[in-house]
Amino acid sequence: MMWGDAGRLHWLIRAADLAAGRFDAASFTWQCG
Repeated sequence: MMWGDAGRLHWLIRAADLAAGRFDAASFTWQCG
């Protein structure tokens, strides 16, 4: 996911959590610059 001219949001989830639909186990990090 991108916004503006210098921002990115990265979603992270383990394959097993994704397969099980456990989206509450997902986390994110963002980068600017």
